[in-house]
Amino acid sequence: MKRRKISIVLAVLFLYSVFAVAAISATLSNDNVLSVNLKEADGTSGQNTNSGSGVKTDHIQNGAVTASKLGIVCPDGQYLKYTVGSGWACNAGTAGPAGPVGPLGPIGLTGPQGPTGTQGPIGLTGPQGPAGVQGSTGLTGPQGPEGQQGPAGPVPHYANVAVVAKSGGDYTDPAAAMREWYLWCPDNLNNHCLLKIMPGVYDIRGSVIWMEHNIDIEGSGENVTKISGGSPAGWDRNQVIAGCTDTELRSLTIENYGIPGGLDCTMSGIVDAAKLRNVTINVVPAAGGGGPGCWSYGIMQINVPSLEMTNVKMLVDSSASPTQAAGIWGGSTMDLNNLSLDVIGNLGGVPYAYGVASRYSPSTKIRNSAINVTGTPGSLGLWLSGLTATATISDSTINSAGWGVDTSGCTTKIDHSSVSGERGSISVYGNSFAAYSKFGGAIGKDPSSTMKCIGVYNDQYDAVTCP
Repeated sequence: MKRRKISIVLAVLFLYSVFAVAAISATLSNDNVLSVNLKEADGTSGQNTNSGSGVKTDHIQNGAVTASKLGIVCPDGQYLKYTVGSGWACNAGTAGPAGPVGPLGPIGLTGPQGPTGTQGPIGLTGPQGPAGVQGSTGLTGPQGPEGQQGPAGPVPHYANVAVVAKSGGDYTDPAAAMREWYLWCPDNLNNHCLLKIMPGVYDIRGSVIWMEHNIDIEGSGENVTKISGGSPAGWDRNQVIAGCTDTELRSLTIENYGIPGGLDCTMSGIVDAAKLRNVTINVVPAAGGGGPGCWSYGIMQINVPSLEMTNVKMLVDSSASPTQAAGIWGGSTMDLNNLSLDVIGNLGGVPYAYGVASRYSPSTKIRNSAINVTGTPGSLGLWLSGLTATATISDSTINSAGWGVDTSGCTTKIDHSSVSGERGSISVYGNSFAAYSKFGGAIGKDPSSTMKCIGVYNDQYDAVTCP
């Protein structure tokens, strides 16, 4: 019985739902919804919703009609606004009051450099800043063109000095300068003076340079300054320079080649030299002049008591003239250092040619020197004479076409040297001593003389026993 009741109830519910759906479908057909079927939207407008058909204004909910429904699309952030003059239009709205400034945000990245602005007016010059560090020196620029020659400046003039030059000096003739020595060296006994000879060849043939006490003569170099000359006829020694004590010749060349019409029987480079340094002396008599009794001297010592030489080159060549020849002749005390001496004798019957003839000299020293005498069998490389004289030869070479060394009564010491001669190396008359030296040729000794040797050898390096 219960089941039957339940079935009836269910059947009734089903039928109700069918008829309700049908009724709803019938009321929602097109043009069947009437104003009277719709409740007023707000119930306050007073609009008659019972007359006519369709949806009335009051049927529309406030805010339900949008811009898109009206066919107007507003940009993002704007709204639809109605004005009497323009009707409906999109509007951004009236800006509200500015809010409070928010906290400063982080500094953004620096933007790109903007264009340079217009140059502003130059401001006042500020104070001088400190000097910067010196920069490195730049490269040297190219050589500019040579400028014009400027005017000649004043010639310097020094006290106690006279200058001989081809131009621009005090004199052009060295002999004339020495003749007037008292003008530029008025107190030569108390002051040392100098005659300076600039580069050039000065031919003073027919004149003599007479040196005075305490006045030196200096050239500009042996190959730069040359004095060439010879005495006029009637001068018995025909010298270029006449020296005196307390003087020095240096840095020049002295030449004597004779003079036409002169007294060529005797020729000299220098008579009475005191001190020579860096000097060259050439004495070469002309062909056919002179004779067997005539002489040619490099240096002839008569009155000056001492001769000191350093770095001197000397040539005496009488091969073309029948005259006897000597490099140095005289009785002065001699100290010869680094002397290079060549003497060439004549083979036409002239008997003598000497390298150094130290005639009664109290003392003769020859060091670091080379003496070479050729041309006649009567040659002597070194002729020493005088019973009280002493001679020392060290680190030197002496060669001769006759005897190398002739001691002739003096005391001679030869050390670390070479002595040779075609007739003999040494002729001993007196006391002679030789150590660690070479003797090229026989040794001659007077029976009353003394000869002591140690470490002496010959040209074949065989030991030599001294007699």
